[in-house]
Amino acid sequence: MRVGFIQFTPVLGDINRNILNISTLVDKTDAHLLVLPELCNTGYHFVSRSEVEALAEEIPSGKTQEALCRLAKAKGSYINAGLIEKTGDRCYNASVLVGPAGYIATYRKIHLFFEETLWFDPGDRELAVHDIGICRVGLMICFDWIFPETARDPGPQGS
Repeated sequence: MRVGFIQFTPVLGDINRNILNISTLVDKTDAHLLVLPELCNTGYHFVSRSEVEALAEEIPSGKTQEALCRLAKAKGSYINAGLIEKTGDRCYNASVLVGPAGYIATYRKIHLFFEETLWFDPGDRELAVHDIGICRVGLMICFDWIFPETARDPGPQGS
């Protein structure tokens, strides 16, 4: 199994440009599972909750997630990418997992760090493991690694 980690500096607030950059980088990568950065489609340093809300997308119908699904299908790979999820009046620092057959799962960051508590709601879903055929994958975002239960208690498979 080959895992690829794609690192780049997203342009703050320019989702279209970031999706284009992601597409170019994914096209150049050969891996079974590709991991993209936290908030890779929006950038990270926000100044207001309204800015976050304007950049948020619904999952699984948002433009970034749909672009990731197209890329995963074309590459025959799985992609994990961070973005802002909007559900009702809530915004989450989220991570989506997609594959050749489409959307698989969303993880919402549980352990928000510093000013993230101003912009995002804490994750409200159980931890889960997802079987992608070649392996099983659990999702977490950045500061979550500090807390051992995030990796230790991944919850039911396929949730």
